[in-house]
Amino acid sequence: MLSHILTPAIPIQLEIPDTLPPITVDQQQLETALFNVIDNAREAMPNSGRIKISAFTQTVRADTPPGLGDDVPPGPYVALRVQDTSTGMTNTVTNQIFQPFFTTKPVGKGSGLGLSVVFGFARQSNGAVQVTSAPGGGTTVALLFPIGEQRPGPQPAIQAWSTDCVT
Repeated sequence: MLSHILTPAIPIQLEIPDTLPPITVDQQQLETALFNVIDNAREAMPNSGRIKISAFTQTVRADTPPGLGDDVPPGPYVALRVQDTSTGMTNTVTNQIFQPFFTTKPVGKGSGLGLSVVFGFARQSNGAVQVTSAPGGGTTVALLFPIGEQRPGPQPAIQAWSTDCVT
């Protein structure tokens, strides 16, 4: 899916361990959310850059400061983080990115729905999305999903994500 939007000038680095605790999410919605985040990163790096996708466990404590996007209830999570080397965003832009129809793209070049879809998916999955960005400093989008109970059957969607187009 990503091979259609990425070029060799924007390689993806993966840091996803073989074993992660299970999460309960819709695999197609997770793929759509990742696609939207990575597509935004690509558009913020029109000539070249790097994208790093990592997954890890994270415990959110009651005294953890909230991030932009969601306050996260304390507990254990699987975090899926997408970092890019884009030019970053100002606080004014960052504070609006989850609003439906907000876009920094020219008229006719974007609907402004990508990150609002990501936000809605994270909430629907009992998770959260947090964004950090600064002009000249790139952008990091973290999706947090509560660790679920082990279930028989296929592995969680986060572990089944294909890396065919990754360089």
